[in-house]
Order: sequence, then C-alpha cells, then structure tokens
Amino acid sequence: MSVKGSETLQLTVNATSRKAEISELIAFTKYTVKVQAFTVRPGNLSKEQFGVTDQGLPSRPLSLHASNITASSFRLSWQRPLHKRGIITRYTIKIIKNTNYTGRGLFEVDRILNVSQQFSHSNLTSLISSLQPNIVYEVSVAAHTIKGMGNVSRISTKTKDTVWLCTKNFIK
Repeated sequence: MSVKGSETLQLTVNATSRKAEISELIAFTKYTVKVQAFTVRPGNLSKEQFGVTDQGLPSRPLSLHASNITASSFRLSWQRPLHKRGIITRYTIKIIKNTNYTGRGLFEVDRILNVSQQFSHSNLTSLISSLQPNIVYEVSVAAHTIKGMGNVSRISTKTKDTVWLCTKNFIK
C-alpha cells in the first residue's frame, strides 16, 4: 500500500496478521496511524500514534542568480529547495573556471565552497570573490540534509573585463 500527499488510506488486514507495511511515504513527513478492529461490527478506534519518516535528499535550490558582477567577484543568490525532505544542514557551491577559449572544452575547478552558516529564509546569498577578469564561471549549488547532497542547480556567469584608467600629465 502507498500513501501520497495528505491522503487517507484505509487498509484491511486479515485477522491472523498483526502487521501491515505502507510504502512510498514522503521523506521527513509526520503521519498519524489509528487502528480499528472489526468483528460483526466496527470496534473502537485506537489512540492516534504519530511517526515521522526519515529525512531524504532535498530537491535542487531554486532561482540561482548572479548579480553585482565585477572583474573579480559576484554575488550569488538562490532560494531554498521546493522539497526540503529534511533539515537543510548546509549548501555546497562549486565554482568551475571555464577556460574554453578554443572550443575544446577546457575546464578547471576553481573552488568548492561548503557553506554551513545559518541562512535566513530570505537571505540565501554568498559573495564569490578572488576571481579572474573576463572569465566564464560555471556555478552550481546543492542543499544537504543528514542523508547527503541533493540535486544541483547550475548557472554560468562571466566576470567583467578589467578597466585600465590612463591619465596623461601635461607639462606646460
């Protein structure tokens, strides 16, 4: 038997069986179970028993976006996964430097950041700095629960070119 969403499941078990298995439950969800015996007529319902399913892997973070892009940094922002499936313990941010100037697919992992700080619901951001100018960076973000890393969101962003300011000194 399986239960999805907020469905109510009525399960009939023969008189000699003392257990039933319910599968396909949603991770990190509270369920209520009540038992009622039937003979000639229905008996009383048992007290409610509550249980929470184990945590699972979260879905991908939403709305991944780079802003405030300069020659050496950008601000990365995202929203929590739609399906957390547990308590989010941290986010992994992976920065890959795309040096694919020739079209031959040369990629180099620039850094991997494990962001463990507590984030408010409205402020999921990280400043990515110490970057090189005029480079395309492939960025991915994934949420973690105690069960491990969930699905990944990806974007590409390019840092700005370095601006050189030249001045002339005029001697009179």
